[in-house]
Amino acid sequence: MGQAIRDNLVYSTGGGSIRATMVARNLSRKNKWREYGQHHESTFVENGAQKRLVFNSKGEVVARHLTVADAVKDGFTTNSGNKLRHEDYQVILDQVTRIKRRELNGIQDLIDAGLTVPADISKQLVGVEDVTDFEDAEQDQNPTDTTNNSLAFGEVYTPNPITHIGCSVPWRQKGFGYLSSIGLQESIRKVAERLEKSLFLGNENIKVPVNGGDPAQLYGYCSHPNRGKATMTDWLDKANADTIYKEVVAHVAEIFENQGGLAENSLCLYFPTNYFRVFGMDYKTEVKGTLLERIMEIPQIKAVKHAEYLPKSELVYVCMDAKTIQLAVSSDIVAIPHTLTGPFESQAMTIMACMNPVIIIDSKKQSGILHVTVEGAG
Repeated sequence: MGQAIRDNLVYSTGGGSIRATMVARNLSRKNKWREYGQHHESTFVENGAQKRLVFNSKGEVVARHLTVADAVKDGFTTNSGNKLRHEDYQVILDQVTRIKRRELNGIQDLIDAGLTVPADISKQLVGVEDVTDFEDAEQDQNPTDTTNNSLAFGEVYTPNPITHIGCSVPWRQKGFGYLSSIGLQESIRKVAERLEKSLFLGNENIKVPVNGGDPAQLYGYCSHPNRGKATMTDWLDKANADTIYKEVVAHVAEIFENQGGLAENSLCLYFPTNYFRVFGMDYKTEVKGTLLERIMEIPQIKAVKHAEYLPKSELVYVCMDAKTIQLAVSSDIVAIPHTLTGPFESQAMTIMACMNPVIIIDSKKQSGILHVTVEGAG
C-alpha cells in the first residue's frame, strides 16, 4: 500500500489483489501500457475498491475517492483554514453547474457523445497519435502474399492551457451574497465562454514549442488548417430560400467525398445567431414543416444546433466521432476559494477549467470537419 503525506494527512493509494488485477488487465490489452492510467483507475472503480483514502493524524478516514477527478476536486475545494462555510460553497457549486449548462453548448456535445479523454493538468501539451495508411486489401483464389502492413505512429501535440479568472466577494456579503453575486456569476460565465470560443475559433495566442520544431497551436473547428472548406449562398437572402436544403445535402456529400466518410446519425451542424430565423422558416409554402425539420430528415444529420460564438453567416459541420475530435479534460469548471488572512478580508476565488479540443486528422490529412462560408464573402 503506497502512501504519501499531504498537509498532515496520510494519502493511501490501495493495493493487494486489486493491483494484481490491474496489472493482468493491462498486460492482456493489445496496447498494453499505453492507456495505463485509465485502465488503472477503471479497474479499481469496477471492483468497488477505495482507490484513494485520506487519513488524519489520528488514523481516521476523512475522505474517500474512487477516481483521480474526485481527488483533484477535493483538493481544490477543501475548506481547511479558509473559513468559507460548506453551505456557501454548495451555493457556488450550484452556480457553476447552472451557468455552464447554458454557456457550454459545443463542449457539452462532446461530453454527451463520450468524446473525452483524461489529461494531466500538470502537462502543457496533450499528445495524440496519427498513423500511416494501410495498403488496399487483395483478393486471390490461392493467396501467397505474406507482406505485412505495419503501423508508423507519429505524435501530434495540442496545447493544454488553463482557462481562469479571479473574483472576490466583500466580507460583509459572505454567508448570503454568493447566490446574488454578479461578480461570481460573470466569472463563471467568462470561463465557459472562453472554452466555447476556443472550441469553434481556437486561440492563436496559445502556442507551445515542440522539440525545437513548429509550435503546437490551439485550433478550433473554424481555424484548423486541415478543416474542409465549402461555400453557400447568402441564406439571409429570401431569394435563396429554395436552395438551402440542396446546399446542406451538397455539404454532406462533400464530407463523404473529401473528409474521410461519414456514418449515419453522426454529423452535427452548428449555425450562428443570425441564422435562427432561417431554420425556423417553412420548408415550402405548400408543405407543412420547417427547414430545420426537413434537414433533420437527412440520415447523416445527428443534430442542428445554435453556436453562440460561431461567426455570423458561417456554418460548421462536425463528425461526432473519436477519429475527428476529442476533448482533453484535466479539470471541469471549479471555483477555488483562497485562504483568508484576516476577518475583514474579501473572499477571493479563482474560477478555472482545463479542457481543450484535440482535432485529429487521418493519414490523408482529412479532419471530418467542414467549415462553410458565404460565397464571395471577405
